[in-house]
Amino acid sequence: MKIVCLSTYPVDAPRHGGQHRLANIVAALRAAGHDIRSAGVAGSASYPPSQYFIDFPGEKTMAPVTDDNPFMDDWGLGELFGVEGPQFQALADKIGIVPDAIFVEQPWMFRFAERFNRSRCNGRAILLYGSENVEHRLKFDILRRYKSEKIAADGRDKVLACELHALKHAAQTFCVSQGDIDWSKDYAPSPPILAANGVIDRQTTLDDIAAASTITEGRKFALYCASAHPPNIEGFFDLFGAGAGCFPPPTRLVTAGGAGVFIGRDQRLHRAGSLARQYIDAGEVSEEVLRGLLATAHMIILPLTSGGGTNLKAAEAIWAGQHVVGTTIAMRGFERFIGARGITVADGGPAFCNAIREVFMKPNLALHPDERADRSSVLWPNTLSDLANAITAMGPAA
Repeated sequence: MKIVCLSTYPVDAPRHGGQHRLANIVAALRAAGHDIRSAGVAGSASYPPSQYFIDFPGEKTMAPVTDDNPFMDDWGLGELFGVEGPQFQALADKIGIVPDAIFVEQPWMFRFAERFNRSRCNGRAILLYGSENVEHRLKFDILRRYKSEKIAADGRDKVLACELHALKHAAQTFCVSQGDIDWSKDYAPSPPILAANGVIDRQTTLDDIAAASTITEGRKFALYCASAHPPNIEGFFDLFGAGAGCFPPPTRLVTAGGAGVFIGRDQRLHRAGSLARQYIDAGEVSEEVLRGLLATAHMIILPLTSGGGTNLKAAEAIWAGQHVVGTTIAMRGFERFIGARGITVADGGPAFCNAIREVFMKPNLALHPDERADRSSVLWPNTLSDLANAITAMGPAA
């Protein structure tokens, strides 16, 4: 089939979790024999140009739609592009093909997909919805940290309406966790299918390790991989904000990804005891450096205290084969690994810090071959196999 994958982020050079997920969905569908075109509108000006994407419209265009609330830009893009007008026409023209199916990742562009289907596909395209979260809950959690309770409730209600519309009108919905399925199934016309988050199978070289050592200076360290998504930053301070004496003096805490610069600039870091002196912001790292960091970390931490869906970094940590210290929320969707050797779950600042302290006292983790084989269930080809099979069953491959 010819399939258009619609989103608010291009996947040419993935950086954050949503991009990695959609890039692997695109790869899985191509591997199943389908002709795939990733298209949409960039959700911020920070994304580089992409062939079938419209640039972010700009804050002046978005402000009247979102009441000048940048946390609602994703929802606002759906409102802007989902109605007849120059934005709709520009993106419809940019797509340039008549697909057999339209896969909408997250609910934001679903109304655009419906209008595009009617106007360009004679209503014949199959509409598919890829859910990454129970979005209205996540939006409420984010908004209430930065805005008033009234603004947070209004944002939640708007996102809920958008989310329910996608669930009710998609021919098939795919969810990242059983918990998300349990909520979604009451609204979807057919039972949602599990398409869990996963990880690629990285093969580390000596050059990768050398590149990582320029950041870590060969010290024993804990690794936190996180984008600048607000729950990643707030979770960090929820658990370490009162102090973090769990890092022995020679050790370091390395943050890789967009969250690092925001954590480093936050005054709460400097109130967390000696942590500011032991903190290393590696920034946005290359794939080579990331492989080296994952291979040489003594432990990988997952300090999440809010957010929906599941965490790609949990899959990454599970597959890396190092010690893992994470919260119950961070392990959502990967509960079967709770209690596995090397994986510690702790909630609340004192318990989380105590777990880190104890893990630093343990030797490096070395997985047995059978343990490694069991963890292969988190690899993307395995987590997305039901999604690819279900979509292939809907029509002939190209």
